[in-house]
Amino acid sequence: MPVSIKKRGRPKGQDLTVIGLPKKKKRCTVAFAKQSYHEKQNVILNCFVKDRNIVRDITNGKFLETVDLKMLPEEISHAVLDEAVDIHMIRSFCTEKAFEKITNLVEQKRLQQSWFCSVCSEDTQKNHMSLCCSRCLLWRHIRCAGLTMRLKSKLWFCRECYL
Repeated sequence: MPVSIKKRGRPKGQDLTVIGLPKKKKRCTVAFAKQSYHEKQNVILNCFVKDRNIVRDITNGKFLETVDLKMLPEEISHAVLDEAVDIHMIRSFCTEKAFEKITNLVEQKRLQQSWFCSVCSEDTQKNHMSLCCSRCLLWRHIRCAGLTMRLKSKLWFCRECYL
């Protein structure tokens, strides 16, 4: 048998774990605006439904009914008020009455004109510096996020989204 010649390139064990399985590569956190259309639909649906199992049923062909929706604007996440969120993306999953209810809830939420910190539940507009997570679109005070000053970068991810 001829002697094997070493190949050029990456070291042999670079992409394998100790027991020979391929390493899982860490996925980077993606901002909401850069997510795929399907991922955005799932995030928006999760803001309005009572139970996360309903979203799975909806993606399998069931239509969203008014019974499946949260009833009060206070129950809905503040993320739906962000300009990157388009509620018309989920129109195909809803009945006419359900989509009408969703638009009414969003309008009621907009009339409140207040954004609350997702950590301490205080208003973010009262002389406190705050920032928005680029993925979950929820606002946090800088002190609640564990920072001392505002970041220079446009994208910022909270601990829940980054991990």
